[in-house]
Amino acid sequence: GVAQLAWWEGQLELALGDLDGCERWIRSDDGENRGWLDLQRGLIERDRGRPKEAEARFRSGLSSAPGWPVLVLHLGEVLLELGQLDEAERILRQQEAADHSPECQDALAGVLMASGRDAEARAWAQEAERQWRAALARVPEATLGHAVEHFLQFGSDPGETVALARANALARPSGPARVQWIQALVAAGDLTGAETELTALQATPYRSPRLDPLAAQVRALRGLR
Repeated sequence: GVAQLAWWEGQLELALGDLDGCERWIRSDDGENRGWLDLQRGLIERDRGRPKEAEARFRSGLSSAPGWPVLVLHLGEVLLELGQLDEAERILRQQEAADHSPECQDALAGVLMASGRDAEARAWAQEAERQWRAALARVPEATLGHAVEHFLQFGSDPGETVALARANALARPSGPARVQWIQALVAAGDLTGAETELTALQATPYRSPRLDPLAAQVRALRGLR
């Protein structure tokens, strides 16, 4: 609600303060909601480029809600950012064995790729893609946002990734979905389209630490042409 709006407008300290305010209304034995609050805090810390703080938030969340898959997944991803590849692989393999989710398979593929085990990474990414395609055929609206993340990282057809990202941004025109669309356009080499969408997004209240590097990337690539 209020915290997410503040987050999307770049008021990250205000967003964290709102989450702290929410916590005062949660019972001490309500581990699920405490875990959810720490998940949101960790995502905000990741968004502003503070992986160590995000790690602490995700670990705190898991102490309140042990084994919660989404917290395990984000902890694995942030451990990858921090270069703690062995622990990231260990917890992601344990989670994948429990739920076989494509999100976890993608995260595991990323860790294996960073470890130089490209063939094993590709095998996991291919299994994740099989599941993403099946889910897209079955429930596209519920799947698009997460599937776009897979195709941005592992997809072999940039045009398909653009189409998926565009569909997702039109279905839920939030800042993060529009960032994915711009990233897909850049990857496909459509810098004019990326610049147009970036300018439109910058004209909205949405603010994110990811926007400035993305804008710099588009400008740099445009300058090379």
